[in-house]
Amino acid sequence: MISATTRERWNTKTIMMITFLISIVLIVTSLFYPSNYSDWKNVQISVACSILASNLIMFLTSEFMLRSKRRTEIIDKWGVEALYKTRAEMNQSTNLSLTKCKEEVEIAAFGLKGFREAKIEDVQRLLDKGVSIKILTIDSNSSLLDYIDKSESLMVGSTKKSIEDLLSWCESVNDKSKGSKIEIRSYDSLPLDFYFRVDDRVYIGPYLNGLSSQQTISYEFSLGEGYKYWTKYFNKQWDDCK
Repeated sequence: MISATTRERWNTKTIMMITFLISIVLIVTSLFYPSNYSDWKNVQISVACSILASNLIMFLTSEFMLRSKRRTEIIDKWGVEALYKTRAEMNQSTNLSLTKCKEEVEIAAFGLKGFREAKIEDVQRLLDKGVSIKILTIDSNSSLLDYIDKSESLMVGSTKKSIEDLLSWCESVNDKSKGSKIEIRSYDSLPLDFYFRVDDRVYIGPYLNGLSSQQTISYEFSLGEGYKYWTKYFNKQWDDCK
């Protein structure tokens, strides 16, 4: 099936080809006019040249507009807000979203060492006002932990220790909370992508072999197909880990 964009491109090219042929015919036929029709000849050549110029402008404009329109449709449909070269760059946006959070925070990650160290006050504040916080992490006894250490060039046992610290941190924070509590569940399968949702924003980043998790490309989605896809995926994984 031919896409709408392809059809639009073909329609534009068809019109351009027809008008181009008309301008060529006008130019060629004007060459056969006798000298006493010079005024008409000049008019005809001028019209033909105007059509050629319009064709060129139409071509450049249509190519730009169609591509721009296609990109806009994709961005709007999927709710793509930003792409970040590294997760460290994305942290500025996640930090801002966290300060504005009103209802829910969902996270799928490993030990969250930096988050635990930098955001304990924000987390305590959110819990005290009743915000729901869910954390999904890999099981601290999973056989895959050594693979994760190797892929991120960490010392053996680093990820296990970080996850155990995360569990202890959640327990400590919950003990001090005057409102809601952090819910934490674990899975024992291939690592999920990094997932961080704050209300109507979702932040995603892969775990790539040989790269620190803070150095991988990351994405930000607002309400749209991307947001729906990732929240649905997280909810399924969360429910499977009951």
